[in-house]
Amino acid sequence: MHSLYKNTILITDKAKESNLLGSLLIFILLVVSGNPEGRQSKYLVFIFAIFITFIWYKNINYAFLKKMLFVIITLMLFFLMQSHLLGYTSWLGNINLVFKIFLAGLVFWGNGKNIIFRFYNTIFYISFLSLILMSLDLIGIIKILPYTYTEDDRYYYFFYQTRPDFMRNSGMFWEPGVFSNFLILAITLILPYYKIINKFKLLVILIALISTFSTSGYILLFFILLYKIFKVNITSIFVSSIFVLFFLFLYTSTPFLGEKINEQSDIALSADGEMNYTRLGQMLFDLHYIEKHPFLGNGMHIKTRYADHPMFQDENYEVGHGNGFSQFVVSFGIVFVFFYFVIIARNVNMLYQKDFRFTAFFILIIVLSLQNEPMMTYSFYWGFLFLGKS
Repeated sequence: MHSLYKNTILITDKAKESNLLGSLLIFILLVVSGNPEGRQSKYLVFIFAIFITFIWYKNINYAFLKKMLFVIITLMLFFLMQSHLLGYTSWLGNINLVFKIFLAGLVFWGNGKNIIFRFYNTIFYISFLSLILMSLDLIGIIKILPYTYTEDDRYYYFFYQTRPDFMRNSGMFWEPGVFSNFLILAITLILPYYKIINKFKLLVILIALISTFSTSGYILLFFILLYKIFKVNITSIFVSSIFVLFFLFLYTSTPFLGEKINEQSDIALSADGEMNYTRLGQMLFDLHYIEKHPFLGNGMHIKTRYADHPMFQDENYEVGHGNGFSQFVVSFGIVFVFFYFVIIARNVNMLYQKDFRFTAFFILIIVLSLQNEPMMTYSFYWGFLFLGKS
């Protein structure tokens, strides 16, 4: 049995209260990072940051403060340089981001090495509840339940949402793609411990992933399967070939894979670099701003982020930007993004005891999952800067 798993069992057996609290705080972090109600509240991040600081204060040690202070000072210096380059920066927006990072850092650092298993379990319960509610939706009786929130013909039951003619599982998040991102992260983080994890929980998470009908989620799952089975021998090459053929079959025969990818590629390429709703199209649109300020980026505020496109600078205008990776590079620049991934790679490599193959694969998963939605706008992905610490 892997030593990390042994340590986790010892910790959770001795302190079930701490295990429950740690999982609850992960759940809170997910709420402010993707739940429609949680992400729309301007003050919820601040409230949860104060709340978690109060109940998690024993984990705020010198090492955490040192790490957090380094991140905050680096960010503030970075924002000062951006302000000088661009002539403007939103300090309120910058402070809001600092609070998001502080919240994510507290949750990740406080959970320490247990974050892997607690996150996995939390995602399992979210998946399980979403599938129950989706089943009620399929048989047409979900409307008898009280909903927590509604907008644009969407009814939210916190762990699930219904829409007219839209039978995809978003879980408790605003889009199926966001849910698939968290499902993929849970599977990826637990991957080295596949032999010892609860397989029923994994099955539920996989069913939830299938129910999202997320193109990017399916592609990332394909990469996970290849990573798991690929070794340099005849058997693995044969099995890998079967998976490749199966994926090609899905690509050509399912509308949400091949047809959708081909359609979006055509739209993106015909847009000639102008904004459109496709992931590829948004990345091509962002190339203009990446070339404009490649090293320090264009900032997060719409005034500088879309400096050459005044029509997008109206705060009431919904841009609908979906390519989170290109948006991250545009806003923060190549240098900052590079160091973000260097720190994550270092943390993952230490947590998984210098498994360089898994570290490289995890970074790939993060990069590809960011192509899906603008996850860096919210807290959770910033937590990887504190992964495995305690």
